[in-house]
Amino acid sequence: MLKRFNQVAELLSLSRNGLHKLMAKDDAFPIPIRMGESRKSHLFFDVNELEKWLENKKAQRFENKNSEEVSA
Repeated sequence: MLKRFNQVAELLSLSRNGLHKLMAKDDAFPIPIRMGESRKSHLFFDVNELEKWLENKKAQRFENKNSEEVSA
């Protein structure tokens, strides 16, 4: 299943610009699928890829917390 760019931004509680910044900053963020050759073609994201990315982010939060506790 695919979600449009605006739907993903809303899902993550980001503005369109915020989603663009996240895509530029996070190399692990899923690469969008462009429907068409034009630069203005709609962008879509694979829901499964988004879910995997989010699960990895959730796992990292626990890894970061555990490493902070060990160093304290």
